[in-house]
Amino acid sequence: AETGDKHRLTTSPNEQDYIPSFAPDGKTLAFVRGNALDSGEIYVLPLTARGAARGEPRRLTFDERNITGLDWTADSQRIVYSSNLQGGWSLWTIPAAGGTPERLTVTGENAKAVAVSHSGNKLVYARNLVTSSIWRLPGANSPDRKSAPVRFIASTRGDQEPQISPNGQRIVFSSSRS
Repeated sequence: AETGDKHRLTTSPNEQDYIPSFAPDGKTLAFVRGNALDSGEIYVLPLTARGAARGEPRRLTFDERNITGLDWTADSQRIVYSSNLQGGWSLWTIPAAGGTPERLTVTGENAKAVAVSHSGNKLVYARNLVTSSIWRLPGANSPDRKSAPVRFIASTRGDQEPQISPNGQRIVFSSSRS
């Protein structure tokens, strides 16, 4: 940082390296390697005192899941990350030395990007909620074809795939409300 010099720390011929995070003690870099849209794995790279790579990156996770954020615990011993490991998005932790990921059950659903305070007594994360409602407007055969759309079924979650019953009296739709 003092000189502004740049040097490459990782190289992956077929995948991307992203979400880099230095351990608080400055001895290790954690990052995700994979496809940012589908799946990635957490790697750690030991660093020299001057910040150069010391050896090759070591893979920590083997889950083939998407990872949207990671950070270190204050003691540089564990990595906290966001993953859809069990379907929904939640926060996980894994020892920096390797081991089995453990789910942090204190967070709500859809936990994404994460940051741990330098003192280690605070953690913040983004909760990603998608909302969509079902709207209604007159059909092509209606005499009132030029009316504006009206919100018909409002929701704080995702409502999708509405279908009108054959008699026109009911609507069925999928929802992420429960």
